[in-house]
Amino acid sequence: MPLGPPVPFYFNGERMPDWGAAWGYAGISTHLEDENWGDEHSHRDVWIIDCRIDHMETVESADPQIMLYVVQEVLLILLEKEAEVLGRLAEYFAEPRLVHGGLVQAAFEMQRLIQRDQCAFWTSGTEEWRARCVEWMRCSSLPQDDPDYRKAPHEDHRERDWKIMVECQRNKLRALAQSGRYGKEMRRALHEI
Repeated sequence: MPLGPPVPFYFNGERMPDWGAAWGYAGISTHLEDENWGDEHSHRDVWIIDCRIDHMETVESADPQIMLYVVQEVLLILLEKEAEVLGRLAEYFAEPRLVHGGLVQAAFEMQRLIQRDQCAFWTSGTEEWRARCVEWMRCSSLPQDDPDYRKAPHEDHRERDWKIMVECQRNKLRALAQSGRYGKEMRRALHEI
């Protein structure tokens, strides 16, 4: 069954072509090769953004250099694997070429805006959400000592994720101290973590 009209997608405060965030329908992540996922930056970055690009009524962001790589990789997939992407889009849309065109146009626009603005923020939803995105862009560009300064969402997510992961490890290590498998010195060291 063909899907209805797209929800407005905004990148760096500008409205993108219709279907510009339809990466999931295009199967972007299905075209990723996992051989370089251990590299500092790789298709793993594309997969991460693919999972977040279509979030509704949420302001998202990414490091602009990583996003530039991701958008250009998506553009490569859309153009090099056009037949496969169109086949995938045909499963969801009556006019897959129209959706493909919107995806390609949006990728070119995002690439241009990243280079122009040196940031990468996006949202999908109403004008209110576009305004929130623009305000967050403004606040994150302020000096950190400014009372209106606000971390970009990707920086906040990264910091929160690291804190959660480290705390989970700490809890597991402390639980090992209670397992009865270790001597007094090891238990004390584990409790002090």
